Amino acid sequence: MEINEIFKDVKGYEGYYEISNLGRVRSTSYKGKKILKPAVTKNGYLNVIFCINQKKEHKLVHRLVAEAFIPNINNYSTVNHKDEDKLNNYVENLEWLSVEDNNRYSNSKMLTKEKVLQIPSLIDQGYTQLEIAKYFNVSRRAIQSILRGEHWKDLGIDFTKLKCNRKKRNSVLRIIPS
Repeated sequence: MEINEIFKDVKGYEGYYEISNLGRVRSTSYKGKKILKPAVTKNGYLNVIFCINQKKEHKLVHRLVAEAFIPNINNYSTVNHKDEDKLNNYVENLEWLSVEDNNRYSNSKMLTKEKVLQIPSLIDQGYTQLEIAKYFNVSRRAIQSILRGEHWKDLGIDFTKLKCNRKKRNSVLRIIPS
């Protein structure tokens, strides 16, 4: 099945740049229409540089696609990649989410209630946030957001009172295959 590519003007750059539903960006003002080659940011997202009147601006491709093709009726600030592949910027793979929903979405496949309930015990045993994150195969930020009380608030545990203290311990956290 062939997907029909549709280009729309990039808002604020009409007549200069267009974005397609397949995540391709093209310049329309410099020597005809030319597809731009995106770079990958340090966070793994595709980025292009717009240049108008010698002023350069970096733009994330997934945001350009979402802004052009996906209505944002709830005025959410975050664009989520449904398949978690940051390079897949097809419009069907993107959706607008709140910051909290996006964070929960990205960690929902890895962190379960049972795993989160283990965190107080692991902290009590002296494991660091980074060690716990590696153990559960999530980012340190995911563990940090739990300990700040930003996520998993509904478990009846005040994670904000937990403090990571490096203690001498006899065991090393082993990664258990799921």
